[in-house]
Amino acid sequence: MLITQIGVVLFRLFGLYFFIYVMIGLTSVVNYSYDIYKAPADYAIRYEVDLGLELVRLFIEFLAGFFFLVFARPLARLFTKGLTEN
Repeated sequence: MLITQIGVVLFRLFGLYFFIYVMIGLTSVVNYSYDIYKAPADYAIRYEVDLGLELVRLFIEFLAGFFFLVFARPLARLFTKGLTEN
C-alpha cells in the first residue's frame, strides 16, 4: 500500500468515528428533553441552554465527519505529498 492509500483509510475511519460519536451523543438529547419536562420553571432554562449547546456540538461533529469522509483522498494527498505537483 502506498502512504497516500493508508492516509485515505485513516481519514475515512476518523470520519466514521465522528458519525458514531454523533449517534451516541443523540442519546443525551433525550435526557435533556426529559429534564426540561420534569424541571421546575426556574431551572428549565438551564436545561434548554444545555440542549442547545448539545445540538450545536452534534452538528459540528456531523459536519466534521462528513468533511473527513468526502475529502479523504485530497486530505491524504495533501498530508503525504504536500502542496507540490508531482
